[in-house]
Amino acid sequence: PEIKGFIFDVGGVLTGNIGQPFLEHASEVLKVGMSKLKKVVNTEESNLELGKITALQFWHNVCKKLKIVHPSNQILSELWLYKYSRNAAVKVDTMAVIKKLKRLGYSLAVVSNTQNAHAKINRKRKLYKYFDVTLLSCEVGLRKPEKAIFNLAAKKLGIPLKNLIFIDDELRWIKAAKLCKLSTIHFRSANQLKSELKKLRVL
Repeated sequence: PEIKGFIFDVGGVLTGNIGQPFLEHASEVLKVGMSKLKKVVNTEESNLELGKITALQFWHNVCKKLKIVHPSNQILSELWLYKYSRNAAVKVDTMAVIKKLKRLGYSLAVVSNTQNAHAKINRKRKLYKYFDVTLLSCEVGLRKPEKAIFNLAAKKLGIPLKNLIFIDDELRWIKAAKLCKLSTIHFRSANQLKSELKKLRVL
């Protein structure tokens, strides 16, 4: 099918991935092993990303499940923000590809599982200025791997899913998009992305 637009993930594609640095810092602050912490974080993450709970409620729930006494609310509320702008620095080389796609007339969307604190930072630094549609899970109440968030992106772009390509660095979301009949590119670097797009005769 003719390619008319692209849907991009954020963390790991447009910005650095905060996963490892975040877990290391939180593990140190909460004085709990990383593997144990990661397991509990994963059970609570969806509610945070859907905007159902605040970051503070998230950490209270995590500490309760870990059966530990939580530090002060101020310390907890700052955990997600620890060096976020540095660890999630904007990938200039990826943004250069996006600017070129925009100049060539393709429609562009963002679909990201994220939380309010990170969304606020990224809007302030105008990360989404080249995109026609921005769907952040915490704002729309939908998240990957739900088909509804991909359908919403297609609807807002005015382009059928079959004419869109989804780009993400995580294989689990690539697999979810494929189940929704989206073409995909598993992102590993900006150079690899350019190479894939050239093969498709997009660039």
